[in-house]
Amino acid sequence: MASARNLCQHSDTDGTQCKSNDYILCPHCQLQLCLKHLNSHQNLLRSDLDRLCDKINFTRMNFDNLLFDSTNHREYLFKQLDDWYDQQLDLINKIYAEKQQEIQILSLKSHMEFDTYKLKKEKQLKNNLMKQLNKVLKQKQVHIDDLNEMKTKLDLIQRGLDELKELKIDMYFNPTNFDINIIKRRYVEAAKPLFNDDDDNLWETDDEKEEEEEDEENSNFEQNLSVPSLILSPPEPSISSLPTIIVKKAPLKLVIKRLQHSTIRSEIKYKLHAINTPLPIIT
Repeated sequence: MASARNLCQHSDTDGTQCKSNDYILCPHCQLQLCLKHLNSHQNLLRSDLDRLCDKINFTRMNFDNLLFDSTNHREYLFKQLDDWYDQQLDLINKIYAEKQQEIQILSLKSHMEFDTYKLKKEKQLKNNLMKQLNKVLKQKQVHIDDLNEMKTKLDLIQRGLDELKELKIDMYFNPTNFDINIIKRRYVEAAKPLFNDDDDNLWETDDEKEEEEEDEENSNFEQNLSVPSLILSPPEPSISSLPTIIVKKAPLKLVIKRLQHSTIRSEIKYKLHAINTPLPIIT
């Protein structure tokens, strides 16, 4: 009777052990097998080989039929690119509309500041520097302090004027993420406070004050002449019962000034014209 170690080591799926003697070591499963099971394993290997041959043939046929499908590849890639393009366009249009509105708002704010500071600098020039200059011009001598002070004022006004000419809105682009930063810079020179000696009456000369008073009197007198006052008096026995017209005279102070500074213009301006009326005139 053969020993257990010399039996075939093949077992069926249900666990039944082969009772035949082993013959040789099978290279497929590395077991000691009998001739029967050795041939069976050889058939399994042959079946695997046949399947491998089929796969190789199929692969070879694929190589023979393989062509570069450039059209379909391009269309697929173009579709992806078009999708990306549409997305970026939507994003750019959105950013563009937002930045347009932002520029409108900042421009309006900058325009308001511009008008404010322009009026401020113009007031410094006309109501301060030019009046101071006129007063110095009427003096018999020029003091170095007045000259330096006016130069300093002019320099400050000019610096503010130069700043008003600048565009105070800057735009910075970031091409990596389509980001745009819009910054409105503040006015510095133009926003500086008024001069310490800013006073509408500080640099007025006596002649300017007299001219203003005279213009005011002329204006009042012209208004009185434009609508003559009619004063109706009761009838007197010796005079006709018609009403009497009283014409107001020019103020005495004004007449004296006009006589001292007689000009053709003033003579024409304050000439009393004759009034065609049957009413008696009392002056």
